[in-house]
Amino acid sequence: MVIEPGNSFNANSSTAAGTGKSRHSGPAVPTGKQEKTDAQGSNAHSPDSVSLSSAGQNLAKLEAELAQAPDVDEAKVAEARTALANGSYTVDAETIASKLLDQDALL
Repeated sequence: MVIEPGNSFNANSSTAAGTGKSRHSGPAVPTGKQEKTDAQGSNAHSPDSVSLSSAGQNLAKLEAELAQAPDVDEAKVAEARTALANGSYTVDAETIASKLLDQDALL
């Protein structure tokens, strides 16, 4: 369908941009252009359709699975709490420093 600036759709309620004036004051004027129709009077164009590629379908499936996953790994949190409580949690300063420098290099 072609939208032409001179059409009169909603002529009584449409206003020119910021002027407060109606775009058209008279009846619709035919442009002489018509859409092609088949023998039964419907549009000759096929209906619009959308389909996702297999990658898009996989992404949608992954998003749905992630939406169902919990935000926090409760088992890991419980393990860390236990280790902190009994004093067995150790921190490797060299590993932390290395990871921080790796992250800094990405910036």
